[in-house]
Amino acid sequence: MPHVLQYYGFNVNRSKRIPCPLHLGNDANCGVKEHYIHCFVCGESADVIKFTMRHFGLDFQSAISKLNDDFCLGLPIGQRIDRRKQLEMGRISFEIKRKEEQQQKERQQIEDDYWA
Repeated sequence: MPHVLQYYGFNVNRSKRIPCPLHLGNDANCGVKEHYIHCFVCGESADVIKFTMRHFGLDFQSAISKLNDDFCLGLPIGQRIDRRKQLEMGRISFEIKRKEEQQQKERQQIEDDYWA
């Protein structure tokens, strides 16, 4: 979620907050988590797809296509894929997630060592 927000022009502050893009607020009262945002004023939450739909006024299919194009995801939207391709996409996704988790652990270890 933070990468999507930054790509679309939102500056996530050190407190991981932004002005709410759902109700177009001015104060940084919308919390940014890894997979969603939540506004503490209007009470709405949104994942990446719902945020894209609301921010750009798109339907679900158009939002998925926009994210696919903007982030070069290479998803086969509108195409039928066979089981082998599904498994390959799952493997690639798993590897990316594993690398991100490893980088997060390394960053946490560096921070823990710094504060020790």
